Amino acid sequence: MDLICQKCGEPWELDYIMQELSPEQSAAFRSGKGCQCCDWGKNAPEGRPLRADAARVVSELLGDDVDGIAATLDDFSYVGLLDEQPGRADMGNELKPCYYSSCWRTTRRVCRVCGKSVCVHCRDRHEASCPRWEEGGQPSRI
Repeated sequence: MDLICQKCGEPWELDYIMQELSPEQSAAFRSGKGCQCCDWGKNAPEGRPLRADAARVVSELLGDDVDGIAATLDDFSYVGLLDEQPGRADMGNELKPCYYSSCWRTTRRVCRVCGKSVCVHCRDRHEASCPRWEEGGQPSRI
């Protein structure tokens, strides 16, 4: 599991942060002062990446529980909340309502085939009913 730099958004393996860095560097990383990639905050990107903001908020909420922070960020990554690349979250940071009117959730995910906003919970249902199927009868993946 990874911890994410709160300045530049770079992922770092939890074991590396806790065991390979000096105690001072580890404490600086965990307190949000940056990492080796951003020269401990001196060369941080101008616009803070979404994943860096998420790491900052989760760290504030969970404090010194580094295992909990890493697990929460891993869960966020699994469901696509930390995605910033086109194709997975090409709506930017704007949340849209799920295509299915019976669903109350919002999402940043878009079906690559038909372009409808479909949350993680409705993905399987959408794959079965998506009007456009890939060759071989396979449903589109979101």
